[in-house]
This record gives sequence, structure tokens and C-alpha cells, in this order.
Amino acid sequence: MLEGVENSAAMTALDLALTVGATYEHSASLLDAACKRCDVLRKVQSSADADSTKSRNRHVVPGYIWFTRRIIKLLKEANKSQSSSNIFSSTTSLCDLLSSEYLPLSLKTMKDHITFWNSLHDVVVEFQETVDTALSGSSSRVGVASMSSDGCTVKSHVVFRRLLKICKGRPVDERTSGNYIDYLQQVYTYLKLVTSLLQQNHPSETAQHCGLARPVKYFDLFNSSLMVLLGQLVFECDVSPSYLEPVAKKLKLNLVYNVISNCCPKIPNSLLSDTPNFKSGCELNWGRIVLNASGQWSGPIRHPEVAVRSLLVDVLRTVQEQSESFMDKDKNILNQLHLCALAENLTVKTILADTCELGVIDLDLLVPGDETLAFYTNLANLMWIHSLLFLEASPPQSTDLSVLLERMKDRSVVSASVSDQCWTTNFGLVSSHSLERQVARMSIGYNVGKLGFISLQELYKQLQGELTFPSASSLKNCSFLGKVLRGNTFLLDSSSVDPRVLFVLLNGQKQSPKIQVLFAESVDVQLDGSMTEFLDHSVKFDSKSQQLVIPELLHFYLDYVQLNQEPESHSAVPAFTNVKTPHHFYVEQDDDQISTFYSRERLTQLVDFLRDNTSGQLQIEITKFASALSDPQTHTPGTIVKVEKFMNEFSILLDYSRFEDGTSVTAVKSNENCDFSEDTWKHRVVQDSVLKFLECHCWMLSVLVRRVHQEKALHASPVNETPSHKMIDERIKCLEQLFRSKWVDVLKPVFQNNLIVAALHSKPDMTELWCLLDQLVKKREWRQCAEILWALPETELQNDPKLQTFHDVVMYELASKLPDEGRFSPWWYCQHIGDLSVQAQCLLLHLPRWPGRGCRDALKVVLGHHHQKLSTELKLQLQEMLHKITIYEKIVPFAESAGMNTWFDVSCTSEKNPGLILELLMEAKEFQICLEWAKLQNIATRAQHLVDFKFLLLFLEHDSSDFSSATKLLESLPIHQTVAICNELIQQLRSVLCLKFITTFIVNSCSSYLSSEQLDDYQNLSIGIQMMAVIPYVDQVHHWDLIWKPHLIVEQFIMNTRLEMLEKMISEVCPLLARLPATSPVSLSSIDTMLRHYASKALDFRVVRNPAPCQSFPYEEKLLVSLSLGSTHSKEFLMPAVVPSKNEWVPNDEITECMCCQSVAFSMFNRRHHCRRCGRVICGSCSTQRMKVVGYGTVAVRVCDDCHCEVENDSEQVTSLTLGDDQLPFSLNFEDSVNSTLTWKLTSDEAYNTTLREEFGFEHAPSVSLCLAILKLHSEHVAYPRFLLDACHQMLRLLQPVGPSMANPEVDYSLVIRMVRSLVVAAKVKHARSGLNTGVAHCDQLLSQVDLLNMLVKSGCSALIPAEPLNGHALRRLRDRLVEEELWMLAMEVSTKSGLERTGVWAAWGKACLRAGCWDEARDKFSHCLEKVALGPDSARPLRSPPLLMEIVQILEEGAYTVDRKVIQEADKIRASSTVPAALLSSPALTVLHTLSSLKEIAHGNYPQATPPLNPLVIGPKLDPLFYEECCYYLSSYGSHAGIISFYLSHDDLLAALKHVLSQKVDPEIFLEMIYIPCLRQGLVSDLYHELSTVDPTLGVWKVYLCHICRYFEKQGLLNLLYQLQLHMLDHVRAAMTCIRFYQKGARSYSDLAANLGHLHAAQSHLENELLTAQWGPSTRSSPVRTMDGTLQLAMKLDPKEVNHHLSTILRQVEVTKFLHSCEIEQRHVIELIPELLKTLQSSAVPSAKRTLPSVPTLFGSNMERVQLAVLAILCGKNVEEGFGLAFRIIEDYRLKSSEIYSLAGKKLACDYRLTDIEQLISCIQNSGVPDTSSVCDSVLVLCVQVLAEKQEPVDVEPLVRLIVDTGNKVSAYIKCRQLKTAYLLAVKYSRLEDVRRILHEAEKLGQMKIQQICLKRLGQKQTET
Repeated sequence: MLEGVENSAAMTALDLALTVGATYEHSASLLDAACKRCDVLRKVQSSADADSTKSRNRHVVPGYIWFTRRIIKLLKEANKSQSSSNIFSSTTSLCDLLSSEYLPLSLKTMKDHITFWNSLHDVVVEFQETVDTALSGSSSRVGVASMSSDGCTVKSHVVFRRLLKICKGRPVDERTSGNYIDYLQQVYTYLKLVTSLLQQNHPSETAQHCGLARPVKYFDLFNSSLMVLLGQLVFECDVSPSYLEPVAKKLKLNLVYNVISNCCPKIPNSLLSDTPNFKSGCELNWGRIVLNASGQWSGPIRHPEVAVRSLLVDVLRTVQEQSESFMDKDKNILNQLHLCALAENLTVKTILADTCELGVIDLDLLVPGDETLAFYTNLANLMWIHSLLFLEASPPQSTDLSVLLERMKDRSVVSASVSDQCWTTNFGLVSSHSLERQVARMSIGYNVGKLGFISLQELYKQLQGELTFPSASSLKNCSFLGKVLRGNTFLLDSSSVDPRVLFVLLNGQKQSPKIQVLFAESVDVQLDGSMTEFLDHSVKFDSKSQQLVIPELLHFYLDYVQLNQEPESHSAVPAFTNVKTPHHFYVEQDDDQISTFYSRERLTQLVDFLRDNTSGQLQIEITKFASALSDPQTHTPGTIVKVEKFMNEFSILLDYSRFEDGTSVTAVKSNENCDFSEDTWKHRVVQDSVLKFLECHCWMLSVLVRRVHQEKALHASPVNETPSHKMIDERIKCLEQLFRSKWVDVLKPVFQNNLIVAALHSKPDMTELWCLLDQLVKKREWRQCAEILWALPETELQNDPKLQTFHDVVMYELASKLPDEGRFSPWWYCQHIGDLSVQAQCLLLHLPRWPGRGCRDALKVVLGHHHQKLSTELKLQLQEMLHKITIYEKIVPFAESAGMNTWFDVSCTSEKNPGLILELLMEAKEFQICLEWAKLQNIATRAQHLVDFKFLLLFLEHDSSDFSSATKLLESLPIHQTVAICNELIQQLRSVLCLKFITTFIVNSCSSYLSSEQLDDYQNLSIGIQMMAVIPYVDQVHHWDLIWKPHLIVEQFIMNTRLEMLEKMISEVCPLLARLPATSPVSLSSIDTMLRHYASKALDFRVVRNPAPCQSFPYEEKLLVSLSLGSTHSKEFLMPAVVPSKNEWVPNDEITECMCCQSVAFSMFNRRHHCRRCGRVICGSCSTQRMKVVGYGTVAVRVCDDCHCEVENDSEQVTSLTLGDDQLPFSLNFEDSVNSTLTWKLTSDEAYNTTLREEFGFEHAPSVSLCLAILKLHSEHVAYPRFLLDACHQMLRLLQPVGPSMANPEVDYSLVIRMVRSLVVAAKVKHARSGLNTGVAHCDQLLSQVDLLNMLVKSGCSALIPAEPLNGHALRRLRDRLVEEELWMLAMEVSTKSGLERTGVWAAWGKACLRAGCWDEARDKFSHCLEKVALGPDSARPLRSPPLLMEIVQILEEGAYTVDRKVIQEADKIRASSTVPAALLSSPALTVLHTLSSLKEIAHGNYPQATPPLNPLVIGPKLDPLFYEECCYYLSSYGSHAGIISFYLSHDDLLAALKHVLSQKVDPEIFLEMIYIPCLRQGLVSDLYHELSTVDPTLGVWKVYLCHICRYFEKQGLLNLLYQLQLHMLDHVRAAMTCIRFYQKGARSYSDLAANLGHLHAAQSHLENELLTAQWGPSTRSSPVRTMDGTLQLAMKLDPKEVNHHLSTILRQVEVTKFLHSCEIEQRHVIELIPELLKTLQSSAVPSAKRTLPSVPTLFGSNMERVQLAVLAILCGKNVEEGFGLAFRIIEDYRLKSSEIYSLAGKKLACDYRLTDIEQLISCIQNSGVPDTSSVCDSVLVLCVQVLAEKQEPVDVEPLVRLIVDTGNKVSAYIKCRQLKTAYLLAVKYSRLEDVRRILHEAEKLGQMKIQQICLKRLGQKQTET
């Protein structure tokens, strides 16, 4: 529309008319203005005008124009008829009309539409008035009509028929007319049918008798339910249901359902669960709903008071903000509907979710007093709001919350929307039953710090104290229920309860105080202010009637203050209790208030209190009234004081100031017109006709109805028995069993004592249930409450926290009774309490009243509970109580004689007279019980005089097995007394068990009393005693002197190799050793050090590393030696006079044989020994004696037999000799010097022990078994395996050679290796058990070395063992040495064991076999070191042959010789005959035969050929076929393609190389490098072509390789070679392409191209040959590269048409070359124009021009090069006509864009000022005959004019402008030439306003004022005309 209308003013007016017109008259005026400025809207709608309009305005939407015209026409007709008939209201706007979908755009249709709806409205209003009039004249019951209303009834029928007539007469095109008529007709038919039914079956006599009337008015039925009417007919008028069944079918009613509904109660569906729906963030436990369990608190932990106050402030702020959008009249009252909205508020949810912070707050930070009171008061209010939002916030049933929220936004309907709904409590916090309210508050709470769970009821109890309301006193005796013992950390004590807190705490009732926050610093002020505000709001005083109304909350407050006389400011407050006294008594009581009469005295006290605690107008009135009362002369008979009771109406008050009294937002609107209730069925009398009717449809329904009415509690109507009843009874046996169920009888009171109704219900109604429970609790009927709870469905109790809490209350009360009062024992009830903490408290409270067995069972049940956890403190109390009761129960049998029959009696006696209990137990000899009781009663402290030494000995004698009684007794004594008694016992006891007990007790229990030295001694003694306990009794006597030093016992057992007994001792005392410090000699580390020391002695070899040659002294030399030692005893041996020192002993390295017997050579087993007396080196056989020697103390040391004999013979003479002062050379006591047994025995003398250790040595060393047996006692420690590995390394050093290729003769290598292996395996096992992976790896490495050494030893190569350690370098040198020695198997084993590379060994072994002629063995060896290539064309081969392979080939080539065929033939014959073993004819044998054959030929003078024939291709010798085949085997198995081909070529086998290429599909690159290029270099390409043709004359199999060669030549620029190959391949197309490249190569000008025309002619001939081939061959249009099957095509094949096209291109290029060559000859600059053209093309928008173009363009290039050639043809001729024809042919041949070429040529001509050539170019274009020449010429001329206009030199372009045909282009040309005047005249001439605007814009830029003026004038005139 905007594009079609030129005047924007019309569109603006039209838009305003349709959108923002205030009235339809304003819109009509705007539409008139739009019509004046728009021709389209002005014209009359006709087909001709419409066609002309469409032709001129193609963008106008016809439908929009039609719509606008209809709107205009409608408004015009409305204005004309407005004077006669007011169709539209004066305030009706056009927007309203357009937004109504029912209003047509026709005046007549709209009038009919409005008339219909007006008449319909009038009739409906009239019908409503008549119906209301009829109802007002009728009675309250349905059907009772008065005579005055008969006329109204008739009028109603008349008006309703008029309504039907109006709807029937509605226009047919209305969419819903049929629906209206059908609906109204069906309604009228229904009313008529029901009315007639009532008239026929409702006679007047029956109606009068029953109190019913005959309904004669149709429309009265709107106020009655059809179900009620049918019930009245059947049960009150005795109409048979069978008679009504046809009518019910017409009405499509279920008559059976209607009858059942009128005579039976509703049975809810058991599948519909009404389980409470708790919102997320609550944690449900048994009887508990934790509101603040939404998650873990991650923020900073604040002060408790600050945290609670901040949360409550945030909640109140959000509630007040939301309340502004809820209510209009009472903005400070919240009802349940508002709670529903607040519960969905995200801000409220977030704040309440933050209450999880309360679980982590530190309550110890609270200061007792105001801060604590403020904290718990705010906590109670916050918890109350939280519980309401989470548990009570849900809309009424069948109500959508979103709908209610939308209705709340309408402030005018808030009260109606709420009052029409019947609100019910969800969780019971605002229930009408006090029991349910209190139980609900007991079930909900918070987790608060270390207090844990705190319920709302618990908070109220602590804050209110005794202020509990009578309405909440049902569980007053159970007020502490659910409270965990909290010590001193709980809320408030009773003395600090402030009764003013009543005016701050919320209770959810209408009279509840307003919600507010207490601040710790102003608690007292806030409490006073809260009480004053509450009294000002709640107290009402009528001065005229002298009536005073006070709230019930104030009543309770005054009672409490009067009793406790607090606070100080309210000490004189009277008591206002419910007790009827002479001073005040109840006058009357209604639902809301209790009227009470007060005496003058009491009234005066009340008024004084109100005067002091109120404010404002109320205080003034109360003050006046108080003044009147104070005047004794004033007569006041008495004033009625009314106490306003709490109302069960939920509301939360936000502020007193805006509250309006008398507003009940949640008042329930009763439905007085309701004629059917749930209790109606009770008053029905079921007749036989009804039962028979039901039996016909369902016999079970008949039975149930009969039984229900038989069970009616009151007014039961007898039902006659029918004959079928007995038969039915047989079918309902199961149902009868259900009716007789116990739970049905228990739940019968919930269902009005109707047994059948109770049985049919799956669960009772919760409201009725709580009502019944409330009554039972008030009567203290706890057992009946328990039976009701047990009769409920299990799911109800599991899912309802309130029932769970009440269940615990009932169980608690039943547990409080005495054991004989009930069916179950009290502890049985206690065990069934669900809350474990409540159960525990119940136990602690009632245990003294229960017998011991029940107490123990109950306590064990609580302590063994796994699903709930008790607090630590409570759990400890229970455990302590269980322990006490258990002990007291054990004492009861022994205390019955003293009159103690229960555990509680024993407990009391133990506190009062403990001596009596002790005496009884000692008499009975119950020592264990006595100890337990003594410890429990702390007898050791209370009666120490009873415990003495003898008493303890008695316990030790009795408990000789475990000493448990003695232990407990000692533990009960003071420590100093215990130590003294134990010291006495140690002196007296001689029993190991008793001594062990005493010592252990002192170490464990009296360590704090002992010094560190004493403690260490006792610990060592304890360890020694435990060791002695393991030793047999016979041997214990010999070790008593070492019992204080247990480490000496261990060492002595090691020295004597009694390891089994030692192992038992160490395992016994190991736990004690582990606890000792490392510095202790008995610690595990010290014992381990000792074990390692003696284990090293077990591995003592005593061999010499470098033994000297055997020394044999002659007799004379021995004598000299003896003399030198100072001995003159005998000729054979002279014992030295002085005992030599160790430094003077004969060195071990110098002696190889025994110096005593000279017959034993020393070795590993014949060990060296030194005689301590003479210092000689002797063997073990010559040193069997021991004796005491000077310098060794009292130790008997080893001496040789010679010394021993001399001492024995000269013992008497030696006594007289003196060798210095008092020194004796040997012992004088011979009997003491010789030890009869060889047992090594230690003593307490450390010097003796030191000497003994120096002399000690194992006789059977070296012994691995002994070493490991000793180390078996070692602890699991890293030092154990480390020691073994060190020993292994030391033993391996023995294997090192003593010289070059010399082994140690004293060492048994095999034995040492076996010993080392055993030790390494043991070390590995220890490392593995300790998890030391590094040690395991080291052991594995050492084992491999041991195996390697063992292998060398077994092979007799001990001399080859390296002297250095067997590391990597040593092993590598060993392997190399073995290879040098040709010990191949050993070298291979060394490589394998040491992890060295075996390839070198295999290679050396194979080459040795190959040189020896063992070809089969060589092949096997080389297979291990070379990777074999899989045979096949697709197998992967290495790029290069391995160097080893080349060595193999070289060995074969160098060792080749001429094979004698006769020898081979002879060998074949021998193999065939099998006379000689095949092994004798192996390769070495044949080699020898061939050598012998050669020698025979030489002997005969036949010398072999010195130089073999050379290969013409690659120089190389000719090999014998046998060697040639062997080389081929290795190359084919392991070689690369290049290596194989090179081998073939080196032996003049080109054909084999080519066959290998084909068979193995060798890579083309290898073919190029290894075959073609060498042939090319040798000039053997023709021979190669010959061989290729030999294989395949068509060269088809070589196409891949030939094509690859072509690509290679092309890439390398070897065009000549490429051309020759293409000629050989007969590829004419590619050869032609190569000729073209020859033609273009190196050309700098078209003269160069003209010189290369021969190449073009050659290309032409190639293409012509291709055409000839195509004529005689099959036609193909395949790709030039690939064939139809996708394989490469050898020769490129093109379609003949394409070949002809290429021939044409060649001919055209020849023509262009000759033309431009001639231009260059005539000195025309052709090449110089190319850069300018290229620059122009690159600056244009042609993308292809931006590519790099060759210096000399040709037709073989891109289209851009062809464009350049066409432009050059135009520009380079003598004139334009000379080259235009050639350019035109180029354009036509290649379909170039002519306008672009002509524009480029014209632009160049304009730049060169060649105007004549431009005109000639235009003439040629016009004469070319191409279509649309005018536009092309105009574009060329405009471009030329623009270029000339940009020139600095003035040029006359008028001739060029005249040639322009299009007016717009001509104007544009004048503008570009700045000839604005001429352009203006031309634009005016042709009325081109847009061009005028362009001229104006250009004139402004050029500053031509005159042109601007005339342009503006012209534009202004044109606008005026429009």
C-alpha cells in the first residue's frame, strides 16, 4: 500500500483512523482526509477502474483497498442514518468495531446483528425477573407454590417460548445458531418431563403427609438436584424404582446409582491416596518433619540470634511486598489463599531454604536473658510461618491455584473469591481439633545446632511455660514428649519465662497477635509495646452498655501473672480463671464469646490493668470508667465482661493499624439451599421394592444395603426377610468374616458405630478420626486409642507423621502404667515407640518400676537399633543403666535372704550399706560378681580397708587360670597401694603364671607411678617371664639368671641352634617387643641385628682369595720356628711360652695345609682354625679340644691337640715356672678348662659374654639352611632381604678367577652357585611379601646372572667368568668373547639371559655357515635376524634392503664358482639309491667335491675362466645358476623391490626385472628410478620399449608406469622426453597439448608466437590423426584420464566434436597471431597495451581477472585472456573496423560478454581521445546485428563520456551524447559532464522528477545556485499539483 500510494499524508491519516481514533466519528473524519489525498480510495469500485489501478500500481494489495473502501462506506452510511437511528454509541471507536469478529462490514447486516442481540438481552432479563418473582413467592421446599405465583409461572413459560423463537429466527449464516436452539429445546423438554413425572407420582395427600408439595413449575427444578427428587419419590413417596426406570432411561440416568446414593453413604475409592504431599526441602523421619533439611550450608556461620532474626526479617519483608498485590480492603491479613501464592514465590523459597544454616549455628554464643528469649521467640515464629507455607499452603479441593491467583488481582472480588471456598487444613496446624493441632506442632521442627531436632510444640512449651491454653491441654501430661535430654544447653528455665511473650507468638487463629521480630537489645520494650498494641486492637468497651470484651489470650495472661506475680510492672493483676467463684461466674456462653459477671472489686482490678497497658481512645474510655468505679458513691450493679474465645478461622495479622474488625476473610459460606447432605441416607427407610429392584440388577448391592440399614445405630428400620436371604447368606461367608473382623469393630466409632460402613471403608476419614481420638484422650482412654491406631492401614501410619507422633504418645502413656494393669507389659509398649529418643527417655523414667528381665530386654532393643541414632549422651546413659541392671540382677539370688527381691532393692542397698553386699558375695565366693559390683560402686575408694594382701592372694588362688578377678580388684585400688601389694607379691610368688600376671599388671597399669628405669626393668622382666613360659619346665632352671635380660636368652638359643624353641618364644613376645624403643636391647630392631650377625656367621666360608703355594717345613725349620717362639719342649713341636696375640697368629693366606697333621688341604669344608695357644693354622680334626687360656678369661677356647697334650703332660711342672710376675700362661684347673658339653652358655657377666662371642663359630658353616633358619625369626623388614642380597654379592666374589684363566681351587663353584640361588630366591620372596617391586626386579636380575654363571660352569668355561661385576658391558664383552671362540650356543644363552640383542649372534652364526657351504643351516640362522616378507603382489616390502642381506649376497657372489654338473648328477643318483646318508651329501660335502673336481681340471690343464662376461646394462659378473638361485631366495624373502630389480639388472636380466614389476605391482616410482632412468642414461630406452612391447604389445599393462613417467616429465619440465613418450604411446591428444606448450614456451611477443607456428601445425596434424582414428575406431566419450571401469587410460580419447573445437581454436589462434604479428611489424604497441588492460580488468568486479595472467595472452588460456585478445584486435588495427570482425568472431566462438569487451575498448579509446574511433565502434556495434544493441551502445557511450569528463583537458562530448538513445542515460551523461542546465531541460521535457532531484543534488555539490533554484521551483510546482 505504501508503494502504491504516492502521497504519504493519505497513508498517515488512514493509519490514524484505523488505530487511534477515539470515536468512530473521529475515524470517519480521518478517513475523509485520506480519501481526498488518495486517488485509489476516491474512485468508485468498478471492474474497469480496478484493472487500470492494477496496471498502474502493481504493488497495491487489492484486498486491503476493498477492506478500506468497505470501512469508509460503512461509516458514511452510519452517519446518514445516525440521525434517524442511533446504531453506534458516541463512545464507540473504529478499533472496537474492527476487533469484534461478529460485526460485519455491512450496515444492514450490522443493524440486524445488533437488533438480534438487543432483543435477546431484553428477553433474557425479562425471563430472569419472572423466575425470581416466582421463586420469591414459593416456600423453602421444592415444589410448594402459592396462588400468587401462578401468573408469574405462566409468564415465565411465555417468555421462554419467546426466547426460543428469537434464537430460531437468527440469521442462517450465524455459526452457533443451531447450538443455541438445540440446547434451549433440550432444557425445556427436560423440565417438562421431570415436572410431569413429579405431578404423576406426587399426590397431594402424600405430599401433605410427608411435608412435600407437588412441583407444578418447570423452572423451580433449577434449584433442586435430580438425585434429590428421585430420592424423595422412592423413599418418601414410596414410588417403586421399577416404575421410574423408563423415565431414567429417557433422561440417560443411572437409576441404580441414584437409589444407592440416597440410601447409603459414599464409599471413597481406595485407590485414590490422600497421603500428605510434603514439599521438597523437608526431611521425613518417624514422627518428625525437619523443615530445614534442604541441604548443607556452605556460607559463613553467623551468630544464632542474628541468623534467625535475619531470616525472619527477610520473610516478613517479602510477605509485606506480596501482600500489596493481594488485598484491597484488609492489606494486613493473610489467609490460606495468600499462603498458596507465597508458597510458590521464589524469593520465599530461597529464604526458607537458607534455614539450613540453623543446623550449624553455635548455641554457646547465646547470652542468657533477652538475647536467648529473642532468639527462641523469633525461631518459633519463623518455624510457624515455614510450616504454614510448606504444609498448609494448598488451595481448596477442585480449585486451580492459577485461577485463584488471577482472581486475587481483581481487588473487588477478593472477599467473594475466598469466602465462597471451603478451606480445609492439610496437616492439622489450623485444625478445629485441639489434639490434632498439638500433635501437628509436635511433629514439625528444625535442626538447631547441637540441640538437634526441636519441635514447634517444644518451643511453645518452653516459651509459654504454664501458659498452655485449655484448648491445647489434651496432652498436657505428655508435654515433655519428644524432648531429648539437653543438659544446660536448652532453651529457658521456668524461672525466666516471660508471660508477655504470648502477645508476640503466632498461633494462626483470628485473634493471633501480629507477626513481628524481636531484637535482643530491645526485648523488654518490644514486649510491652506488643501487649499494648494487642490490647488496643482486641479489647472493646461500650461505655453506654457498660460492656467490656477482652480476648481469651489476655484471660490466660492474667491468670498466669496472678499465680506467679510477674512481671514486676504487673504485680497487682487479679486472677481470672474459669473457676466459678462468688466474684465472677458465667452468665451465658455462645460460639464466639463467654459472658461473665464480675464483682466490683474484681472489675476494678481488671480496669486498672487495662488503663495502665492500653493507649489512645480506648485508654481514655477505660480511664473514665475506672474513675467511675473508684468513686464509692457511684452505684455500679455490675458489668458484663465477655471473653472472646479463639475461633478456628485461619489468618495472619501483619499490622494492627489497618485492621478492620468484623472482617472474616475465610468465613465459610453455608449453603442454605442445599437439600442433600451426606447424612440424608440415615433417615431413609428401605422398602422391599427397593431391595428387589437392586437385587434384580446386583444381588450384592441388595445385601449390602440391607445390612447397612440393619446396623444403623439409631432409628433402625426393620427389613423384612425374603426367601432368598438364606441362599444369599451362603454366598457371602467371606463378607461376613470381614464384618466380624476385629479391626472393623475397633474402627466402628469412626463411622457412626455402623459396622458395615466401617468394613466397606478402606480407611477412615481423618477429620472423624481426630475428633474421636480427641474425645478418647480427654477421657484418658489410651488403650482404646492404641487399638484404633493398630486397626488403621499400615500405610496410613507409615506415611502420616502426626499419627506416628500420636502413636508414640499413646505408647508412652501405656508404658507408664504398672505391669499388672494391662494385657501387655509396659516395656512392650515402650519398645513399640517409634521415636528412638522418646523410647529411651521412657525407659530411663520407668525402669525402677519394671523387673530386671524386662529392663534388660528393652534396653538391648534400644541400643541395638540400627535405623535411628541416639545422641551420645543418651546412649551412654542407657549403656550405663544396662550395665547396672545386669550386675544387680546377678546379685539378687544371693541377696534374697537379706530381703532384697529386685534389682532396684539391690541398687538402693548398695548405696546405703555396701558392706552388706560385699559380705554376701564373699560368703558365696562369687569373686567375679564381687569385682564387677565393686567397680560399679567404686568400692576401692569407699572401702579400701577391705582390700589387703591376703585378700588378693585369695583371688590369685581362686583365679589361677585368668586372674580376671585379681586384675579387677587391683584396678579398683589406688595406684600406690597397688604397687606396694605387687612388690610384696613378687617377693613371695614363685609361680611363673602368677609372676607373669603381677609383672604385666605393674607394667600396664602402674606405669605412671614408676620411674623410667623401673618401668624398663619391669618390661624386660615381663618379656623374660613370657619367654620362660615357653621353655619346658626342666630347662627353666638353667635360664633364671638371664630372665631380667631376655636378649641374652635369645642369643644363647641362637648360639646353640635351638631355633624351633626360639621361634616359639619370639612369636610369644613379639607384640611386646614391637612396643619397645629402638634403643632397647630387647627391641625388634636389636633382635633383628643380632639375627643378621649370626646369620652372617652361618655363611662364613673361611677360604683364601689368593692362596700361596703350599709350604712344607722340614724338621729343622720347624724346630727353628718353635725356638723362635720361645719353646724348648720337644723336637717335633715346641709350644710357645707366651700366648700369642691375634696379630701374631700365622696368616691364613700363607697356609694351604694343616700345620698340625700336614695331611689336610684347606677348602670350603676343611676350614682353617687357629690355635689360641700357639697361633698355628690347623684343621678341625686337629683342634677338637678346648681349655682356658690366659687372656681369654674363664672361657674355654679352641686349642690344637699338640698344645692340649703338652698342657696335660706338664700340668704339674708348669706350676713352678714363672714367666714374669703373677702371669700364668694357661689354666691350672684342667677340669674347669674343658667343657664336657659343647653348649654355648651366656652369663650376666658382659666381659665373659664378649669373649665367648669372639670364640663362637658354627661348626657346620657355611650352611644356607642354617642361615635361613636364623633369619626366619627376623621381622618383616627391608633389612632382611637386603642382608641376603649383600651375602649373595659377597659369595659371588668367590667365583672370580684368582689369575688369568685360573679358578680358585678351594671354591666349589657349583655349590656356591646353588647357595647363592637359594639366598636370592629367599630374598625375592621377602621382597614380594613386602611389596618392594624394585627388590623383586633386582632379585630376578641376580637370578639370571646366577643361571648364566651356572651355565658357564657346567660348560667348563669357569675361566671365562669376568672379574668385574656382571653388568651390561661385562656381559656384552663375555658374549663377544664367546662369539670369537665360536661357542654359538653359549653366546646365544648369554644374550638371552642378559637381555642382549641376539641378532648379531644369529647373523655371525649364519655368515659362518654360509661361508662353510651350509646353506640350509644359514637360511635357518638368517630367519631369526631378518624379517621375512610375505609373498604376493600386495605384500609390503621394505623401502631398502637390509645391510645384512647385502652382505649375504656379497658373500655368495664372492664365493661363487662354476658348478660341475657331473658332480650334481652323481649326487642325485646317490640320493635316489639311499646308499649313503643324506647328511653326507649336504652343501659342505658338495663344496668339497666341486673343489676336488676343479683340482682335477687344473691337473689336466683346464683352467677356469678368469673374467666372467659383463652385463651390457649394468656391469657385473655372471653367476652360476645354483648361486644365482640362492641369491634370489634371499632377495625375494627379505629384500626390497629396488634391491631385487638392481640384482636382476646387475646380472643382465631385464626381462626378469620387468616381470617382477608386473607380478609384485611395484610402485611406479621404483620403476622410474630403477629401470627407466638407468636405461635413459645408458641410451637403452629403445631396448626397454622393445621389452615392454614383448610383454604386452598394446602396452596396456604398463599404462600405470608410463603415465607416472609422463607426469614426472611434465613436473620436471622435460617436454621433449614427454613428447617422445607420448608419440610412442600413440597419444595424439596429449602430443597436441605438448606441441601447444612448445608453441607458448618462451614467447615474449606475438612475433615470437609467429615464429613458433610450426608447433601449432604439428598439434593440428596430431588432432587430425585423432579424428582419423576416431572415424575408423569405436566412438567414445569417456574421460580423458580414466576408462569406464575407473582404471587409467593409456591414450586420451575425446569426442570428435571436442576435437573439432580444439582444431577451430588452433586455426583461430593462427589467425590472431598473424594479425597481431602484422600489427607489431607496423610498429603498433601491442604488448604495451596488455598491462593496462590487465589493470583495468583487475580493478573491475570480475573475479577471474584477479588471477595472474601470462605476458602474451592466447586463446588457449582463460576467458580473461580471450577478452584481452578481443580488445587488442579492436584497438591494434589501423582502425576499429579492421579488427572488429576478428574480435566479434572471438566473442561469438567463446560466448564472451560483449558489453564488457566493448566497454573496455571504448574506455581505452576515450583515454586516448580517439572520439572518431569511438563513433566508429558504436557504428560497428549497431551493424553487428546482436540483440539489444541500444543498451550496449548507451553503456559504452556513458562510460566514454564519464572518462572524458574526468580529463583535465576540455573535450566536446556533445557528439557522443547525441548518440545515446535512452533519456535517462542521456541525462546521466550530461550530469557527469556537469552540463546541468542541458540535463535539467531534458529532464523537464520528459517529466523526470527523479532526474531533477539528481540535478539538484549535483548542483548543490557544484554550488550552482541558479540551477538549484529552478530545480526547487520545479519540484515545488509538481508537489502542489499532486
